[in-house]
Amino acid sequence: MKKTLDVFTAILIAIGLIVFLIFLGTKANLSFDASYNLLSYQSLFEGKGFVYDYDGKHVPFDPVISTGPELYLPVFVIWKIIGHTDYYISIYVFIAYYATFLGFLLFHTLKTSKTKTISMLTFIFLFLSNKKIFENYLVVIPLGELVVCFFIFAGIYFLSKRKLLLGFALLGLAIDVKTSIIIAIIPTIIIFLLFEFIIPKIKERNLKEAFKITLTPAMLSFLIFVPYLAYSKIIPSIVLNPQEKKILKIAQKERFQFIKDRGFGQILVLKKNFNKEGFVQFVSQIQKKIIVLKSWLNESYLLLVLFGILFIALTLFSYYQKHFSFYIFIFSIFMVIWWLFGSTDDWYRYFFLTEWTFSLGIVALIPTLLKKENMVTSVCISLAVIMLFVPQFSLSAIKKNLDETDKNNLIMMKNYIQDIDEQNIFVYGWFQCPQLMLLTNKRFQDYTNKEKLLKSKQKGREIFLLTTIENTIIKEEMEEVTKNFELIKAYEPNRLYKIR
Repeated sequence: MKKTLDVFTAILIAIGLIVFLIFLGTKANLSFDASYNLLSYQSLFEGKGFVYDYDGKHVPFDPVISTGPELYLPVFVIWKIIGHTDYYISIYVFIAYYATFLGFLLFHTLKTSKTKTISMLTFIFLFLSNKKIFENYLVVIPLGELVVCFFIFAGIYFLSKRKLLLGFALLGLAIDVKTSIIIAIIPTIIIFLLFEFIIPKIKERNLKEAFKITLTPAMLSFLIFVPYLAYSKIIPSIVLNPQEKKILKIAQKERFQFIKDRGFGQILVLKKNFNKEGFVQFVSQIQKKIIVLKSWLNESYLLLVLFGILFIALTLFSYYQKHFSFYIFIFSIFMVIWWLFGSTDDWYRYFFLTEWTFSLGIVALIPTLLKKENMVTSVCISLAVIMLFVPQFSLSAIKKNLDETDKNNLIMMKNYIQDIDEQNIFVYGWFQCPQLMLLTNKRFQDYTNKEKLLKSKQKGREIFLLTTIENTIIKEEMEEVTKNFELIKAYEPNRLYKIR
């Protein structure tokens, strides 16, 4: 009876969370990045091929798409079933990943546990307390970070159960969703092989057996590259013609250079200036990131120190308990190392993977923490978790996600420009308004393409410049650009100007 009540209560909590997420999803504005990612799928739906189309340029299998097909391919299938493209389908597919993960957590990971309710309450607590995901609208934005966390959790769990084929395959899907995580996945797998296979045999002074027993999992680990290679190399080589392959190769080269510069720019700068001045600059960048991290933790160095202590304590505890969450924490550690020492950007999305895999590791540890022999440790860790996360709770941040103003303004602008020829709508460079391209199924022109702009003027067309909230990032520049234009319509922050 007690066990049944535990399961029933946990299910109700999970259902409550999913209903809450669906409600949030109906209110959500369109994300720039998610809309950009979906444009190629919309082109595929329209029978134009899997191409990104902007300013008359077509890029097949666009490497700039920041999330793999594991999230968006089901969206495309549903679009085909319902007969039209709809951004909000991607949100509901995204929420389905939440539901799948919670089902996996309750009925697989915690199958024999009698603490399902406490585990679910912990998940809810950590989820609602993280004001940064609400402030950044990451809760229901259909992007890859949260999906990656779920794949990593499941993959590492199956590896710990020696279901190596399934475990590595799931980690491969995680890499395909977000390729950048390879910087943490590979060292995590190496540590897994060391701790689970090699070191135990070395302790037995059996090097030959250590090599033999590690050979199979080491070979299977190469499965992690299969989904990514299939999506980015094998399928394009089959379906694209020679000209399209050439375009893709150039785009991939440009993207690789961008990722290298932004993802490892901090180290590359130090390498170029390997001297006292370069080292001082390198340390200065790390200090700036620590200040940013402190700002995410309520501007408190005390919470920052507590976060570090708790991170180390849980990693050690899970190691001594031989719990699979140890490898989840190891992954988180490598991600934070990359964020601190490699990336030139200090965006929260880059840190999100560290924070959420850390949180999921805590949830997985609940049954172990609640064992009688671990009660003292459990009380200490529980107090530390409460002290760390409660101050981060923000009701106003949650309420912000319920405001439909931005969504409605975007839809009103979509309705206004729907009948304007796409050849006459210009946008500003990278700030290409993908949300409105997706909503209108139009492909805009680039205002910074002066040759095309001049030709449009010479033809005597009535041409327009469209801006959205992203253009406010370069507010002064946009004010200079638009100072002589006529403002035709404004659904703030979306504006349409007539170009004179």
